[in-house]
Amino acid sequence: IGASGDTVNLASGATAGFGKILQVLSTTKTDTYSESISTRAVGNNVTGLAVTITPTSASSKLLVYSAINQSRSGDSALGGFSFYRDGSPILVGDSAGSRLSVSVGQHVVSGATLIGNSFQFGQVDASSTNATTFNIRLNNSSSGITRTYYINRTEDDTDANNQNRAVSSIMVMEVSA
Repeated sequence: IGASGDTVNLASGATAGFGKILQVLSTTKTDTYSESISTRAVGNNVTGLAVTITPTSASSKLLVYSAINQSRSGDSALGGFSFYRDGSPILVGDSAGSRLSVSVGQHVVSGATLIGNSFQFGQVDASSTNATTFNIRLNNSSSGITRTYYINRTEDDTDANNQNRAVSSIMVMEVSA
């Protein structure tokens, strides 16, 4: 695995046929990230946590996997993350009233809590052979409170043996249809 922000091509050029893995690209983030996000909003693309893939066929399916380690400021904070493809949200929950539509949502207490979110989903259509970029954006589902959200570290991040530093990653697989 490369350094933080590196993209690693794990497999490429498998024999074409239904259900064959044609390519696998991943990015692993070992450093930390923080962002202040206003109430009931989605943040910016997490720096260093993106994959750009150029499908070999428009009929392919793209499988996206992630492992995100996240924490946030404040007691009883609500957060999570969403997948974005070329700047548009994908694979988020249905809109329902005032609820925020996200890929993964969570509720956690403050301080030294670091939540690991492993999330995978079935597929997205490739739709073209143009390069497409998948990103992660954090979200703040809290009502009326701007919060700071962190990747790969706890909120307080003190230099103590009860604190953690983690790794996050995103992987995209092209599968023949």
